[in-house]
Amino acid sequence: MPKNRKLLLLGVTLVIAGFFIVVFAVDWEEEDMYEAPLAVDGFRSFEDPANYKFKEKKGVILVENNNLGFSFEFPNDWDYEKYYESYGLLADEKEKESKGLNLFSPNYYVDKNKKSTASLTKGCSVNIYILEECYENENGIEFCIADGLKETIDMITDGEITTDNEGIIKIDGFKGHRINYINENSKIDHIRIPIGSKVYEITGYFSKEDIEECQQNYENILDSISFTKNE
Repeated sequence: MPKNRKLLLLGVTLVIAGFFIVVFAVDWEEEDMYEAPLAVDGFRSFEDPANYKFKEKKGVILVENNNLGFSFEFPNDWDYEKYYESYGLLADEKEKESKGLNLFSPNYYVDKNKKSTASLTKGCSVNIYILEECYENENGIEFCIADGLKETIDMITDGEITTDNEGIIKIDGFKGHRINYINENSKIDHIRIPIGSKVYEITGYFSKEDIEECQQNYENILDSISFTKNE
C-alpha cells in the first residue's frame, strides 16, 4: 500500500475514534477499547425523506429506496423516524437535515426520554445512513472513502488485520466491514458496506438488558437487505 494512503487511513481512523468517544460519552474499559488501526470517515449524504417508501407486510415493514438502490424489512411494532444531525434534537425544525433512518424497538428508552444512543438503558435501535465522498489526496489523486474501506476489507480477508472485535460480513452477496463495541451499558454493532462509490452504513445499538432479542432482530434486518440497483 502506498505510504500516503497508509497515512490517510491512519488519519481518518483517529477522526472516527474520536467521534465514538465523544458521542457515546462512555468510560471504556481498557480491554473493551477498539484498537484496530484502519477505518474510514466521511459525511453522511443528504437524502430526501420522500425517497423512503414504507409498506406493511405480515409482521414486518418493508422499506424501499430506489434512489439509493436498496430495501430491507424491520418488525412492524418498531417505530422509525428520519435521521437528523444532532440526533434530531435541534430546536429549530428548519435547521434539521435529513440523513437517513433511525429504527426503535417498542421498549426503547434512554435517559430523559431523548432518542439518542448516548445513554441507552433499554431496548435497541438501528441506524442506517449512506456515505458517498471522494476527494484528492496530497498528490492530487482522487480517493473515495469506499475505496479505502475496500482496502481494509481486503487486508482483513488476507489476515493483515486481526482483532477480536473486527471482521467481515457478507450481505446480499457484498462484503462489508464489521466492528463490535462494548461499554458498560450497551453493545454497538457497526457495519459498513462499500458498493461502487457508496458506503452503506448500518449500526445497531443494544442495551445489555435486551441484548439477545436486539441481536436477533438486528440479524433479521441484515438478512432482509437487498441492494436492488447494485447487482
